[in-house]
Amino acid sequence: MTEYQVDVLVAGAGPVGLLAAWQLTRRGVSVRLIDAASGPATTSRALATHARSLEIYDQLGMLGDIAPHGTRVNGFIRHQGDHATRANYDFGDLITRFPYMFNIDQVITERVLRGHAAAAGIEVEWNTRLESFQQDAEGVTVMLRSGGQGAESQTVRARYLWGCDGGHSTVRKLLQLPLKGESAATWLTADAIVHTELERDAIQSLSSPSGALMMFPFPDPGKWRLLDTSGEGELEQPEQIARQFSAKLSQALGRDVTVDTPTWTAKFTIQQRAVPAMHVGRCFVSGDAAHVHSPAGGQGLNTGIQDAYNLAWKLAMVIHGQADAGLLDSYDAERVPVGQALLASTGATNSAVGGNAPRDAQNSDRRFIRQLIWNASGLSIAYQDSPLTVPDDEPGKGPRPGQRLTQISAADAQSPGWTVLRGLLRTSAWHLLMFTGSAQPTDQDQIGTDMRPLPAWLDKVTISRQQLDADDHGVWDSDGRVQDTLAANDGDWILVRPDGYLSARGTGDISFLATLDRLTSLHV
Repeated sequence: MTEYQVDVLVAGAGPVGLLAAWQLTRRGVSVRLIDAASGPATTSRALATHARSLEIYDQLGMLGDIAPHGTRVNGFIRHQGDHATRANYDFGDLITRFPYMFNIDQVITERVLRGHAAAAGIEVEWNTRLESFQQDAEGVTVMLRSGGQGAESQTVRARYLWGCDGGHSTVRKLLQLPLKGESAATWLTADAIVHTELERDAIQSLSSPSGALMMFPFPDPGKWRLLDTSGEGELEQPEQIARQFSAKLSQALGRDVTVDTPTWTAKFTIQQRAVPAMHVGRCFVSGDAAHVHSPAGGQGLNTGIQDAYNLAWKLAMVIHGQADAGLLDSYDAERVPVGQALLASTGATNSAVGGNAPRDAQNSDRRFIRQLIWNASGLSIAYQDSPLTVPDDEPGKGPRPGQRLTQISAADAQSPGWTVLRGLLRTSAWHLLMFTGSAQPTDQDQIGTDMRPLPAWLDKVTISRQQLDADDHGVWDSDGRVQDTLAANDGDWILVRPDGYLSARGTGDISFLATLDRLTSLHV
């Protein structure tokens, strides 16, 4: 059976599925997006958005849509008795335009993503449940059931199936992918107005006799996300939960604190689990469908967004015949290790928050906090071992193959050259950045493009210190900030993937053509 109704069926219309469907559609791939729920979620869930996710939102052109609805978190304050230690967000040598955490309700993030998806022609099919599927060498046959009472079933033939359907993923279960790991303690969370003078630009970590407490600021005046690692409290009694938090916070801070009746409460058992593979034949899993872990570091939504951003462009290239299906193997190669590493970092955070941190962490608050911030940012994620990365023979300054291209400060990002380049990077192509000191590239700068046409999936961008002609496709780097921050000289080139990571860099036509041949042999 080779007749397809759709290229990709995406199961799950949370933030990961919405981003996946939107990015596939803007790359010319036909998509159906289904969700078993009756409609969009209205209760608060994920709150933290970290630096790497903000970089992705900027590259997608949606950062301006979420910025007015969140609050910037600049530090982490750890209270111990009458002593408080504050560490401001500092990523060390991991330079970014977003040196902070951004708190925004997941409901709003999903609303923004739904808006972009709708503008691209995607309508979420609510009340539609994936019941079963069978895959073969040419596609996936999926059985769906829509509606409530008297639900109707339908069969859909898709080229690929993408499971973004959360921690209880049906796609993952039917693929028989084991979610390996362990369960930990049960925690209580609540969203409520708290009458306190605590600094609202920081996460607050406190201790009580029954367990640790954490407070995460909302943009709403006085509103906080509260977390109690003891798990005490009955969800059916929100007024009692308010009194409980009031008493514990008052004791921890040594002064009266009043917590209003929560607008939302939940209990959850912390799971530290991940799948050994995120890709089986023509089926994929992303986000919580592939890895679940402690929420203490605020990693869930962020990692899922990065999963979707990693796979969407690869799947589109394969569907359009621009790459062999072997390209999809790089999804596992790049993202499975990220999920495994995430378990280690969130496990350490979980122990520290729960009061079980090693002695040296308890006695070195600033070091512990900085490590937590560094891990959560996502900026250190790199793909040096990916088959799509051509390693440097002579590592030097600037971003290296496998790393993020935009390792720049907010000031550099606003320079004339970077402003134009960041706009060009929003297209869905690979980008070949060519550096020259003149408006007209030299023979060396042409890097063989006259003798061999570039592939259709590759966009060549000339970056020149001299003003370009109006019809030239490139960047006038008038103050040299682009060339300086990328540590590029005249005649150098940098090959950038659609998700903003470097695949390779070098000098002159010989090295570029060798790189292009290597990538082509690896199904790109």
